[in-house]
Amino acid sequence: MLAGGTQQLSEHLAGRAEALRDPEYPGRIVAGYREVELLLTRTQSLFMPLIRGSYRREAIFDRRGEPTGQDTEHWALEQLSGLDYAQAAEQCGVTEDDLEQHHDALQMEIDRNDPLKKWRDLVDRVDRRKIEALTGDVRRTQDLHDAAAVLRRWHRSLTGEGDLLEEWDESRHFGPTRREVNKARYGFEELRANRAVLPGILDHFRIYPWKVMLIAEGEGDVAMLEAIVSHHTMGRTFAELGIVPHVMGPPRKRNQQVQELLGALWRFPNYFFLVFDDENTAATWVAELERYKPDHAPFEGIPLLEPEPAQVGDDHPVEGWSGDSYYPKRRPGAEVWQEDIEADNFSPTEICEVICQMATRDERIADFSLTAEELTEAHSRSGKGIAEVAKELAEDKTFPFSKVDLDRELGRYAVTCRQGPDGSDRRVLVVAEHLYRLTVAHRQLRGRLREHEREALQARSSSPKSEAPARGAESPDRES
Repeated sequence: MLAGGTQQLSEHLAGRAEALRDPEYPGRIVAGYREVELLLTRTQSLFMPLIRGSYRREAIFDRRGEPTGQDTEHWALEQLSGLDYAQAAEQCGVTEDDLEQHHDALQMEIDRNDPLKKWRDLVDRVDRRKIEALTGDVRRTQDLHDAAAVLRRWHRSLTGEGDLLEEWDESRHFGPTRREVNKARYGFEELRANRAVLPGILDHFRIYPWKVMLIAEGEGDVAMLEAIVSHHTMGRTFAELGIVPHVMGPPRKRNQQVQELLGALWRFPNYFFLVFDDENTAATWVAELERYKPDHAPFEGIPLLEPEPAQVGDDHPVEGWSGDSYYPKRRPGAEVWQEDIEADNFSPTEICEVICQMATRDERIADFSLTAEELTEAHSRSGKGIAEVAKELAEDKTFPFSKVDLDRELGRYAVTCRQGPDGSDRRVLVVAEHLYRLTVAHRQLRGRLREHEREALQARSSSPKSEAPARGAESPDRES
């Protein structure tokens, strides 16, 4: 418009203003909406209580002002069950095609003017009383949504088939259908009248509360992982990230009922992550969780965390960071320590160093020392974990502390000294990275988690000599 200069814009606006001066203009506008308003008036008292969910607010009175003993829900259902929709359409002088045209006109206006168009999936789940409090364009557009829903219900009741909203969507949009998008995004094809879809919608908007349930052997495992994750996320806590830790505590009878309970909980956290010392117990629990996972919507038939791909050759698989590339964990649902979290990630020398640093910061302790030789000898004689042995040795030297405090300090030590005694990155750092990535991963990974490894495996299998995986496509977590 401005390409022709301000004069052209001025003439255009003057022409529109001249049309508004026509005395017949308001009448033409009203006439255009008169028919659809009459249709809505004829049916909204029947459909609107069901659409707006406002049927429990007040009783129904007859023409004499006497209570009928029914609320609006029962009255509307009774009237709808006995309504002859074809006769009602004939009385209003409309056909199925007329209803569809009026519906599409409303949808067109909604598409043009809805300020919450991108938020509609979430807004439709908000309590109706909150929606009624909206004002301005948002409220006017909501009224258009309600009016379109009335016409859709009438049309479906009249024809017994079809969905005007789906037909509208398919006729004006390219690519996947609305149902296909809903299935890929939320796990359900239909969102209307489906409260089970709410976790998927909340996760899509990044406000679903519980992202990961961390099931650990002891409180020390949780403390160490939280210290590492907090360091790498600028002080964010597990609660802030949506990680719910659950400590199993000392070994005890973990029977089928407990496993079934965990299986039933799959629908709440997006993911489970088990961190255990006992491989037999952990393997059993992972198998149980995998068995129950597909049984609950919206996970049914969708790969959440794919099993580890088949390993090619004898090379140790790359996990975590390699250069600028990140490679997913081989076992995405569990981490099983060969001995325990302390012994697998820290040498006796490092454990003693951390304990001595803790003693140095404690003003009550003077001239404390604990050597790796002492710890190694005591650990070899004891059947306990190395951290528990170190704690007992320190207590004998009048420096008491809890194992949880030690594990937390070991986690902080790991982030400053990433490489372990063998020169490679400590395994606990890979585990902590994976735990954080689960909090930002989509509820349905749709098989992309392993794309990196598939490419690497193909490259290694086609090469005469095993090589380190080349940089591949980024994981969905990196995208987030």
